[in-house]
Amino acid sequence: MEIILQLVIKIVEITLYFLNVNSKLLVENYNLKITNIFNFFIFLTKKILQTNIKLTIYD
Repeated sequence: MEIILQLVIKIVEITLYFLNVNSKLLVENYNLKITNIFNFFIFLTKKILQTNIKLTIYD
């Protein structure tokens, strides 16, 4: 579980870094891009958690 949390934290850091670097580009399509990034983040988190659950069951 600790590894999963570290991975999620890294994803958040990378997402924030991406937002910071591309802040000028994001101004025009700000809402759309933010929504897409967070939808992707939620999707990825669900996948990580599903994988973790599967691994737990099989272990």
